[in-house]
Amino acid sequence: MAAYPQFSEAKRVVDVGGGSGGVSIALCEEHPRLEATIVDLPFVVPIAIDMAKEAGLADRVTGMTANIFENPLPDGFDVATARALFQVLSVDQCRKAPKNIAAALPPGGTLFVIGFVTDDSRTSPDFAVGMNTFFLNAFDEGRAYTESQYRSWLNDAGFIDVVRSPFLAGNSLIVAQKA
Repeated sequence: MAAYPQFSEAKRVVDVGGGSGGVSIALCEEHPRLEATIVDLPFVVPIAIDMAKEAGLADRVTGMTANIFENPLPDGFDVATARALFQVLSVDQCRKAPKNIAAALPPGGTLFVIGFVTDDSRTSPDFAVGMNTFFLNAFDEGRAYTESQYRSWLNDAGFIDVVRSPFLAGNSLIVAQKA
């Protein structure tokens, strides 16, 4: 993902649901002028900060807590990422999250979503279908949502040019531009 030109041109990325910071750390290692902010739950952010310190990136990788279902993220970011986020959320949360993520981006800003996405038939790709069984059992309302659902949520949030492609380990990568 770091090879996408949006990252070489960006100064600031917001990593929504960034967990321990793997995406942010990898992007900052690849792009020396990039700064990242990891947004996650209050008990997760300190772990991400520790990981950034271990990677020698404490000056470029920061963390913050935010409720992306209730409030827009602060603006000032060029790119947003969301890895393994939507698949653990309810449909209602999936409608709200992209709108509040979009608030952080300027027109033309890019959102990268990494996750298990099924085709509209919900019968392929095989690995995403298998992971759907896990999500349905492990999370109250999570699932491997369909490509059409993602398109709808992203379009409703003001994103255009939504493109889905295969990604690592059976995931899909969805790239969308803010109008």
